[in-house]
Amino acid sequence: MDMKIAGSGTIGAGEYEKISISGSGRINGAIKCTNLSVSGSASGVSLDCKEHMGISGSCSFSEDVTTGNARIAGSFKCGGNFYSSGEVKCAGSAKFNKDLKCGNLELAGAIKVDGGVEAETVHIDGKIDCLGLINAEKTVINIENAISEIGSIGGGTLTVKTKFRNNLSGLFLRLFYKTNGKIIVTNEIECDMIDITAVTAPKVVGRIVKIGDDCKIDVVQYSENVDISPKATVGKTEKI
Repeated sequence: MDMKIAGSGTIGAGEYEKISISGSGRINGAIKCTNLSVSGSASGVSLDCKEHMGISGSCSFSEDVTTGNARIAGSFKCGGNFYSSGEVKCAGSAKFNKDLKCGNLELAGAIKVDGGVEAETVHIDGKIDCLGLINAEKTVINIENAISEIGSIGGGTLTVKTKFRNNLSGLFLRLFYKTNGKIIVTNEIECDMIDITAVTAPKVVGRIVKIGDDCKIDVVQYSENVDISPKATVGKTEKI
């Protein structure tokens, strides 16, 4: 059974095929569905969405959310754990009170994760605050002018670069100034291959490590090769 709200309304707990909310909707209790589409505002308790969740506007769930693929534009909040078996794309702002786990994560805008992030690939443009561990086979973070705070970063490859917008003002900034953005890691970075810029961390551990401009690292440990920019500050290096 499909369920559609145009304007304002309420959906009871249960199982549905497609749920579509345009306007203002409230979902009472736990729901299961094949597809969820929200344009406007919606709130609920927990969600088990088999195939696709599409959010444009404002949406929140107070407990766990499980979905296939997810597209989030606007504002989204998950009060529990968020699980996606496929791809999560988020443009706008999102808040995850616990863990965020998915296949591939692509973020533009700003997100906050009170738990950890686990994915095959993580690609971030903009700002991310994560209290726990970001663990992925491949992590790419492009920094503009935001300051992001992350507990720890682990996995296969990590790339952190500064990014200017592809326009005339971005070209001017790239030629004459540096971005004010940076990543602050409170615990440590431990990956196989590391190439970072504008990162502050107490410890970096990897097989092949490149410490770029504007980095401030207390200890760098490497097993194969290390390359440190003269514009970086490193307390000491150790081969392990």
